[in-house]
Amino acid sequence: MPDNDDNIKQLYTKLESLLNRQEQFYREINDLKLEISRLRELAATSPAAEPDIKPVEKQKTVNIPITPPASFASRHFPADRAFWLFRPDFLTIR
Repeated sequence: MPDNDDNIKQLYTKLESLLNRQEQFYREINDLKLEISRLRELAATSPAAEPDIKPVEKQKTVNIPITPPASFASRHFPADRAFWLFRPDFLTIR
């Protein structure tokens, strides 16, 4: 029996400790709920902050002439060396 009495006392002590912790958590939860509701009310009653909007400067329009791309031959074969590509007599077998 004395062993049971010791176990009962330990369990009561543990129960008391858990009940105290539960009460502390309950208080903290209520404090958090109150703070959340206070902040929501504050946000609802305060004037909305206006975003910092800067006027857009008028942009200059610049006309850039568009030149057609150079042909493959003119890019890869300079004019002084490319003449033979287009000579029909170059392609004939001698």
